[in-house]
Amino acid sequence: MSTANPLLWRKPPLIWSYGAAVLLVAVALIVSRWPMLHLQTAPVSLFVCAVMVSAWLGGVGPGLLATSLSSLAFDYYFLEPLYSFVLRPEEIPRAAIFALATLVVALLSAAQRGHRIAQAVARHPEGNSARASESQRGVASRER
Repeated sequence: MSTANPLLWRKPPLIWSYGAAVLLVAVALIVSRWPMLHLQTAPVSLFVCAVMVSAWLGGVGPGLLATSLSSLAFDYYFLEPLYSFVLRPEEIPRAAIFALATLVVALLSAAQRGHRIAQAVARHPEGNSARASESQRGVASRER
């Protein structure tokens, strides 16, 4: 195993990637609701970070899961009426823009991860060919 290049390390099981997405969104929600931090009016950045890290670590699937969970949490805890999944008509654009922004972040982060893996494989073809093909298969299977 190549310890010099973390992009060529063995991929963790898929459940870990999805679990990390759920955990990152949960942490973002807990921190954004923490009364001492006063983030109730601007929680978007924490959710965007959770989506970005989830997609970078796990690819498209975990990124989309983080996007969905973040959108649901944003709707439930931060849009009027609070603690309800029903949206008032004037809150629909805010919810749609949030969902679209996190979707774009997830797709860009996953694409960036795939591009970095491809670059690492191209730079280190000797000695890493087995590990590189395994990493590429992992990325390809997650993008389906």
